[in-house]
Amino acid sequence: MAQPALRPVLLDARTYSVGVPRSDPRYAGHNGRGTASPRLRPGRRGCSVPISREPDSSAVEMTGMAEPSSEQRHWIRQTCGMGGVSMPTNRVHIDVPGVAVVLESDDTAEMDDVRRAWARCIGTPAEPRTHGVVLGPEETARLTSGDGQALAMRLTSEAIKASRGRCLMLHAAGLAASDGAVIALVGTSGAGKTTAAARLAAADFGYVTDELLIVDLDGRVTPFPRPLFSDDAGSGGPEDRWRSPNDHGLGACPPKTFLSRILLLSRSPDVSTDVRLEPVPLIDGLLELIPRTSSLAVLPQPLHHLCQAVEACGGIQRLVYTEIHETAGVLE
Repeated sequence: MAQPALRPVLLDARTYSVGVPRSDPRYAGHNGRGTASPRLRPGRRGCSVPISREPDSSAVEMTGMAEPSSEQRHWIRQTCGMGGVSMPTNRVHIDVPGVAVVLESDDTAEMDDVRRAWARCIGTPAEPRTHGVVLGPEETARLTSGDGQALAMRLTSEAIKASRGRCLMLHAAGLAASDGAVIALVGTSGAGKTTAAARLAAADFGYVTDELLIVDLDGRVTPFPRPLFSDDAGSGGPEDRWRSPNDHGLGACPPKTFLSRILLLSRSPDVSTDVRLEPVPLIDGLLELIPRTSSLAVLPQPLHHLCQAVEACGGIQRLVYTEIHETAGVLE
């Protein structure tokens, strides 16, 4: 059967290796006309071909990719039959800022855990995404093993790649007031961003994110309500350490959010320390803030946009505290 011309297909297409011999004209680099085949690439066993399942309208909406024709789908399935490829039975769509991610797995329990932990990021995004990423069963199993941090790191990395060059990205927890005003709690790893998000969003604020705050150049904030990780040694198994914001009872994020304040976290070991906000001179604040950004250098006019965001927030402030739950009154 002649190979039909292959177009970009659905987001839920996946590449698998099948036993196509190197002499076959469909092998990468040869398509019978002396030109490279765009969809067949060398694999460990002969070559790899894309496999597409039944049309998924949500995937089409997310990516704008074309559905494969019935002829394409028939040829792909016939070719895949040569390798005895089995199709994953479970897929989870995770809405990461700027990118639609699909996880595939044959492990129902594994996918249930992912759905529970990432509950606030599940589903079709409201706005088109720049691209889509599919993680096959082996990659999904690797990323979801253990405490789930590997998956969070991968999805956060995808969000950074999708937003680089067009958004400001701060290593900060984000808390939203009822009017959508977002407070950025900026800090290094281990500074207490996740603890701050868990404590304050459970009482007075909506949960935006605990690690990566993405701000459009017009000041709008894109929520990224990831699961929260606890390194409490007294916790149970991995499933108890990586929990959904729903499990923590965190407040919902308003539909429209914008950056209103930038605070540098500064925890004092002195129990007698009064909770306070201290203004930080612009240059000093930028020197602390810049190392706590991602991909700032690839943004057009990076310092201009960063200073513009700082000015819109009324400058940078330092939040000095001993226990984070004591800061709620100061932040309101």
